[in-house]
Amino acid sequence: GNELTSYVCGHELTSYVCDHELTCYLCGHELTCYLRGHDLPSYVCGHELTNYLCGHELTSYLCGHELTIYLCGHRLPSYLCDHELTSYLCGHELTSYLCSHELTRYILGQRLTIYLCGHELTSYLCDHEL
Repeated sequence: GNELTSYVCGHELTSYVCDHELTCYLCGHELTCYLRGHDLPSYVCGHELTNYLCGHELTSYLCGHELTIYLCGHRLPSYLCDHELTSYLCGHELTSYLCSHELTRYILGQRLTIYLCGHELTSYLCDHEL
């Protein structure tokens, strides 16, 4: 159902949200998430955030108030693999729809808040708290 269960072992956090498994590994500046068999690793280095979605490289560059998203070296269109991907820099809101499941990310300073199916998953990249 809507039960959220977390298993913490070292830097590993496994959550089951809306019957979909979301596993995150936090080690150094590397944050790797797996959502129901979909590999969603994120590598944070400076202002560069690189995500790998279904084997495709999704790189976001955040510089000042400008957010540019590239997919395999090309600017990302509004739709990715028939799944809507909407980015809002105003308000620091990044909303992605993956496999009909809503994944919303809010970036506030070093705080990264992820909402999956209405459940909040908050990560603090500065102190490596997940």
